[in-house]
Amino acid sequence: MFRSLYRREVGRITADIFEMNETERRVREDFHLSKFKDVEPVPDCLVLSMDVEMSEGRYLLSGSSAGALFIHDMRAQPAVPHTCKLLAVKNSCKPLSCVSWYPVDTGMFFSSSADGVFRIWDANRMKEVERIHVSLGALFQHHSPLSEVHHNLVAVAGSAPEVKIVDTRTGSMCQELRRGHGLSQVTSCQWSPRANCLLVTGGSDGSVTVWDVRSGKSRLGSIKRDSEKNAMKGRVQTLRFSSDGLNLVGYSECDDKIRVWDPLRFIPLETIRVSKAKQHQRFRSSALAIVPSANDELLFYPSGKVINISTMQSPTDDDAKSKTLSRLKMHFSDVTSLCFNPFENELYSAGGDSNVLVWSAYKHIIEDLNEGREERRLREENRGVRRQNDPPVPSIVDDEFDLGEDAWSDDD
Repeated sequence: MFRSLYRREVGRITADIFEMNETERRVREDFHLSKFKDVEPVPDCLVLSMDVEMSEGRYLLSGSSAGALFIHDMRAQPAVPHTCKLLAVKNSCKPLSCVSWYPVDTGMFFSSSADGVFRIWDANRMKEVERIHVSLGALFQHHSPLSEVHHNLVAVAGSAPEVKIVDTRTGSMCQELRRGHGLSQVTSCQWSPRANCLLVTGGSDGSVTVWDVRSGKSRLGSIKRDSEKNAMKGRVQTLRFSSDGLNLVGYSECDDKIRVWDPLRFIPLETIRVSKAKQHQRFRSSALAIVPSANDELLFYPSGKVINISTMQSPTDDDAKSKTLSRLKMHFSDVTSLCFNPFENELYSAGGDSNVLVWSAYKHIIEDLNEGREERRLREENRGVRRQNDPPVPSIVDDEFDLGEDAWSDDD
């Protein structure tokens, strides 16, 4: 850490790179179940999706298989035992397959349910303000992270061969992307954090398509199972971009590997082996989290009851290599959803046991607090030494001095 501080002090690295390097170091060295923060349990239901708002990293939004929405306040004092309270509960009618915050502020969030309805919610009143019927079956949506400066579009994928683009300002569908996966269903979608016009979708046939929503011929290219050696097999469950938008991570339900591509050149970069134990039934669209890093980004993915931490390194040969750094074990049932909070450097995980767990590098938190206390103690001691060596200060106020008398003017 001191080497990074020196490089930051002399200007060799920026503040963002220093923060990402420190996050990566803490996750690699010490990442365990938090001893200071607990989450108030949700009612007896299965949490399918979670999302943390990116304004201040305080509120955790989750959707369950019973159609209920939950909002937890995750703010707490460091190294002080705290239970994150459940602020709001809203019951819906169908299971919620995907939930997400509006990227700009915490006043609005979105949800997609198994009845094919995309909903826009007012977070302050916990009321539905807009409802759009897209298709039948479960939906998965993703809002562009660059929306605050470019557009307010949400991509919605469901049990249909096309992708619907919804404008949140007008509350209506403004575009449809067709013929990207043939007659197969679109099962996942993800906007690029690097370019606001690029959208990536995955289909039930294992293909991955890249779109440019500005053009009339929106389809830029595809990675298909028949034409590409390292394409996914079966239904595409998850698609995630790296923080810089240069790598695309995907997982298929009929495959035992997580694959990484270059989304613009359609070149396979990496293959990570995944455990097969109950993996194909439980790996959902939100059960994948990426930790931003300046060197080698870290990947969280579940394997039954265990959460694996792996790296996204360049391959050394053509075979799939397992690069698991550590395994987090504490859930009593299969893990269904993961969400990483970059503000607090915490990982939130949900499973079939209706528990939401918090993972953090608590040893580093204690070390930072101890260093801060030691610095304050030394500062107080030095201040006390200086006070003892200083000469006595004469009293300004005299005992015989009358505060009511004007001593600075004469009688004349």
